[in-house]
Amino acid sequence: MRYSISMAFWILASILWTVLVAVLALRWPAEPMSVAELERRAKHSVKFRTRLLLKKRAPAWRVLQMVFATIIVLILITVLTLQYQWLGTLIAAGALALAALFVYIIPPDWSRKLIAKHAEFFAKCAGYFAWFGRADDAPTAIHSRHELDEILAHSPDAVSDSQRQTIIAVLDDDKTHARDIMTPAEDIVFVRDSNTLGPMILDDLHKSGHAIFPVVRKGSDQFVGAFYIADALPLTQQNQKIADRMRRPLPLVGADETLSQLMRRVADHHATAFVVVDDEELPIGLLSIADIFAALGLIAKKSRTGLGDTSEK
Repeated sequence: MRYSISMAFWILASILWTVLVAVLALRWPAEPMSVAELERRAKHSVKFRTRLLLKKRAPAWRVLQMVFATIIVLILITVLTLQYQWLGTLIAAGALALAALFVYIIPPDWSRKLIAKHAEFFAKCAGYFAWFGRADDAPTAIHSRHELDEILAHSPDAVSDSQRQTIIAVLDDDKTHARDIMTPAEDIVFVRDSNTLGPMILDDLHKSGHAIFPVVRKGSDQFVGAFYIADALPLTQQNQKIADRMRRPLPLVGADETLSQLMRRVADHHATAFVVVDDEELPIGLLSIADIFAALGLIAKKSRTGLGDTSEK
């Protein structure tokens, strides 16, 4: 009889321990989009309605998870302590430490897929704690203009009125294109990859007033890199070629790309200059990040004074 009771306690403790690990291992799917963006997309997609539901229930789920885990821990400790007194308490402590280890070992993908598959059930369970907190509406990335507008509207402490006005003016600007602010091809100084770095060529490059020079291959007009005047010194070797100091080729941008598109290019490529090409992808100019910021500054100035066209360089 005593053996049967002891076995029953062990079975109960094992079940409680397994359930505890399962509860702690259930990790709510992370959602990079804001509530505002999900609400906009949920109007046309069941998939985004599910993601919106999970986003809104995330804080409540964390509370439910902790409450359920606490109850299981208390029952587990009580069961083992009643059966084995102080030794049971030590066993419970060891079991909890082992449970925490198992939680970190279990891959999180299975739980996220499980929750996503049964989103309505888990959201309904978490709904009983919906009064606790609200969804964190800070996205990890901007997914649309609508989402950016929502963030700007609800961030009065982070963005001043003048800064908000400038951002909106830049995004709404469709008159300033790459061709309007670039350095035309006839004013660009090209260098050959075979040119030897020396005092004379460096002096000529300095006199040009430019900081970046497209590098073309000897005997052709093929772009093979970009040479930055800041990379010229120190000259540690004799007969060193431009090719030895040049960087990777400059990214290409279309002549009709707007300022907002150009800023995205800067963010995507982490570049400080671009080669501007026409519809046939023939180079027609050079655009530096300084040109882009100068245009942004002009838009910011005119947005504060209420002026219109900003397409002049």
